[in-house]
Amino acid sequence: MKIGAFITVRLGSTRLENKALLEIKGKPTIVHLIERIKHAKNLDKIVLCTTTNPEDKKLIKMAEEQNISYFAGDEKDIIKRHYDAANYHEIDFIINIDGDDLFCDPEYIDEIAEEAKENYHLYDVISTRDLPFGVNSFGYKIDCLKSIFEKKKEDNTETGWGEFFKNNQQLKKKYIDAKESHTIDARMSLDYEEDFQFFKKIIDMLYKEGKYINLDEIIHLLRENPEIIKINKFVEDKYWEHYEKKKITKK
Repeated sequence: MKIGAFITVRLGSTRLENKALLEIKGKPTIVHLIERIKHAKNLDKIVLCTTTNPEDKKLIKMAEEQNISYFAGDEKDIIKRHYDAANYHEIDFIINIDGDDLFCDPEYIDEIAEEAKENYHLYDVISTRDLPFGVNSFGYKIDCLKSIFEKKKEDNTETGWGEFFKNNQQLKKKYIDAKESHTIDARMSLDYEEDFQFFKKIIDMLYKEGKYINLDEIIHLLRENPEIIKINKFVEDKYWEHYEKKKITKK
């Protein structure tokens, strides 16, 4: 069985243009995320999962420079993009990592991967829960993805595609709970300028070359400096309003 982490990213954002290329400490945000995910120990492959849009060739170049795999697929249909990428790279269990989630945690990714290896026959979907917004991740079997891909009628699954998995009562699911020390009300996703300033503040304070900033360090910093949480906290309502407007309406 092969387990792959798919970093789902493209450059066509309207809320924060070219956010994956914005630099902190001289590195694009997407490179910070790739370097972070490389610290996971239970992955067989990391795949930058982007689109065939010509502008996303910049992301493919970064994947090559970082010595990870890549796949360019459907621009609007993320379900199809993941399905095609899994088949191309012969991945049996996919762990999705949103390109906006710069602090997605490699230790929890390892827990998902380990659970998948030990209990592949028991669960279709394995998710973390109760981590800060932007830190949770979830994984799923290729068979589960295939079934959803073949049954869905939507051609645009760009926003809200995860609900195909989360709201499907037929799927067997396993949840990995956050450690109590990792629960904090903070927004850790890159969608707006305020989010970028939030990440920049933390990375500027904690970054060391060659070492990922673990979740304990991040949360300790936020508890000691609660004003950092306020940098982007007020965009939360704006984010969910945008999500509800754009999310998939099933046919």
